[in-house]
Parts: sequence; structure tokens; C-alpha cells
Amino acid sequence: MTDAELADDAPVDPDDERLVAYLDGEHDRSERADLETRLVEDETLRSRLQQLQTGWDMLSELEGPA
Repeated sequence: MTDAELADDAPVDPDDERLVAYLDGEHDRSERADLETRLVEDETLRSRLQQLQTGWDMLSELEGPA
């Protein structure tokens, strides 16, 4: 990763924000359907969702605070 990717002021990809909200179950029915349609049509977006899901899975395996 570059320093720019790690900086707090680096812009966040709007699609990443949508995908994170999707994984968190924050979308209403219409937003969810729209994103799922895009996921069917866009291999790059599907790949990014899989990457984020892997991160979510890894976080869920971490132990909570002692």
C-alpha cells in the first residue's frame, strides 16, 4: 500500500461505501436491489465485494476485548 492509500484524508471510493453498507445490511430494499443488479452486471464490483467480505470474515474471527 502507498502512503496515499493509508492517509486519513484519502478519498473513499463511493462504491466501497455502498458495498460496506450492503455488507452491514444498511440499504433499504430499493438500494439493495439496485446494487445487486450492478453486481450481476459488473465483475469488478463483484470482485471488490468479495474482497470486502473476506475482510469482514477475518474481523469476525478476531477475539473481542479481554
